[in-house]
Amino acid sequence: MKLNKILLCTLAAGAMTFITNAAPAQPTILAKLNLSGSVIVNTNSAVDNGSKTTLKPFKTSFNVKDIVSLLNASPVFTNWLNCTTEGSISTLPPKTTFAYDIYGYYIYAVLPTGGVIRMEGFDCSDVYHYFLDMDFDEMSANYSFNDNTGTGSETDQLSEWWVELDDYNSPETDVYLQGQMVLKWSAGKVAAATRSLSVSSTFNNGSGDAEVMGYFGTGVGKASGSGKASSVSFSLWPFWNWWD
Repeated sequence: MKLNKILLCTLAAGAMTFITNAAPAQPTILAKLNLSGSVIVNTNSAVDNGSKTTLKPFKTSFNVKDIVSLLNASPVFTNWLNCTTEGSISTLPPKTTFAYDIYGYYIYAVLPTGGVIRMEGFDCSDVYHYFLDMDFDEMSANYSFNDNTGTGSETDQLSEWWVELDDYNSPETDVYLQGQMVLKWSAGKVAAATRSLSVSSTFNNGSGDAEVMGYFGTGVGKASGSGKASSVSFSLWPFWNWWD
């Protein structure tokens, strides 16, 4: 496997699609993600041509397929996945995508079969791993809703929003990016205790530390996307109302 095929991390939410699942152990709404980005690291591999020595950083970009390949190449991840799925699978299938739980801050792998796997948790030795993780520190919002119909709109600024990838391999790839996420919501009229929700997200100029195959450097990235759900429980308000 070539090095530039297994380096990664940043989070780009592209063409987001809401996924609903009524099972209690599953997330209520997932926003589909298209992960991409780039990293720059120093490999400490200087080149001496006899008259001059040069050292240039190594730069690579990545996408969802690269992330799947990276994780599948880690024995820690494959052992964890085998434990989490009770032996059903030990690697992610080639057409796996990723999504995040809008209300739970978790990132999930979405399998071609439609099943979802949260990308963190205990292994069979009771050791907790975070393979893909996200969160934010503070949020500010402006919104306007019709008290009678429940329709309206909202824009949220999520400060210090971050995403992290860690394959727990040896040598390790661990990339942490931080920036500001902007979410724009639109809530439809309430009918039969449900409503429609749509959201668009933008994550620009994300940056942070990167460790790739044991070498250190920086990562950069951006994210954007949109999606909607036609029938969502009325209790699931957009962010500010839920948070407040």
